[in-house]
Amino acid sequence: MLKFIYDMNANYFPIPENELDRLGSLYDLNLDYTQLQDDFKDLIYLAAKIAGTEVSLINLIDTYTQWTISSHGMHTRQMPREDSICQYTILENNHLQISNLSTDARFKNQSFVRGPLNLRYYFGIPLQLEEGKNIGTLCFLDQATHRMGKERINYLKIIAKEIVTRLKSYSKIDKLETQLSDCEQSKKKVAHDIRSPLSGIIWLSQVLEQQNTDPGESLQYIQMILQSSRTLMELSDEMLSNYRKSHQDSSFNLGMLKEQLLQLYAPQTLKKGVALEVIILQGENFSLRHKSKVMQIVGNLLSNAIKFTPTGGNVYVIFDWQLALGSHILKVTVSDSGVGMSPEQLERFSNAALFSTPGTQKEQGFGFGLPLVSQHVAELQGHLQVHSQLGQGTSFTVILPQEEIGA
Repeated sequence: MLKFIYDMNANYFPIPENELDRLGSLYDLNLDYTQLQDDFKDLIYLAAKIAGTEVSLINLIDTYTQWTISSHGMHTRQMPREDSICQYTILENNHLQISNLSTDARFKNQSFVRGPLNLRYYFGIPLQLEEGKNIGTLCFLDQATHRMGKERINYLKIIAKEIVTRLKSYSKIDKLETQLSDCEQSKKKVAHDIRSPLSGIIWLSQVLEQQNTDPGESLQYIQMILQSSRTLMELSDEMLSNYRKSHQDSSFNLGMLKEQLLQLYAPQTLKKGVALEVIILQGENFSLRHKSKVMQIVGNLLSNAIKFTPTGGNVYVIFDWQLALGSHILKVTVSDSGVGMSPEQLERFSNAALFSTPGTQKEQGFGFGLPLVSQHVAELQGHLQVHSQLGQGTSFTVILPQEEIGA
């Protein structure tokens, strides 16, 4: 089951009926696309040898972009979803084989067919988490036409299943690390909270010890209270010290997030001729909680801003770590100088309705990015605001509660 999105260029773009669930499953994996290349180089090399093709790729497809997380025979990191062949493969339960791309009306005018790459053959297997939820593909490309035999296809499907198994394993490890981090955070909070009453007990015990001239049993009890309190204080100090050390070694901060955003999205802005600037007002070295969901929120808003900003325009991402009502919050603003939104579009957004419009260069609009952003912000107990005016650009502001866990 699928549906089609229609844009102003009279092109049809396929979207699975379960697109929102499919994207949710992909985002729930909490994968870092920049860190997976080496993890799959053995499988992607083996797959290319079995297929007998020049190029093999592992692609994940989100709302706007096809991300290549591992490649053999071609250096590529990303491409617009609407330009990809794999957008059709994720509609399949089995595989998609195209013997000659130059005779296929969907792809014959694409640069990878008409340009220097001169690609002709495509074979793709969907990466399926569970029935109907295809998050990406294992695909193969070649300049020569091919026809993949049944035995090879079966071997390649085994590799595709192994890729999915590894992705699930990475997700489980990430969840366990998050749980461990939460436990460490709770331990730190307990250690921090008991310091104040312990300090009071120690002070009171010292006063009583100094004032009590009775060398008998009461003085002995006071000394025992004092010693026990000091022992608990030392334990509290040790817990806090170990916590700080572990987060200095493994924490993910705003500075790292900035570098990842530039690495992932600068190619898109460069291709379109849009200036991208990522600014951290304060809190660059503060550790970030829920880094994957924050990355998904900012990434979707950033992709949306790039889509609706014309060539020569500007896109800004501004991070600010603030203290409000005694709690730490992360304020993220994604703004652009693009086409803006009409009052009707703003109303549909506020009502969480799915809507799609083409970008400034007729890029495909899928209509799922903003509802997913709203969902993730709600899951993190945050707030999302939007200000926009036709012809004046759009600004999204996200407020997320944080805890200061490092500086």
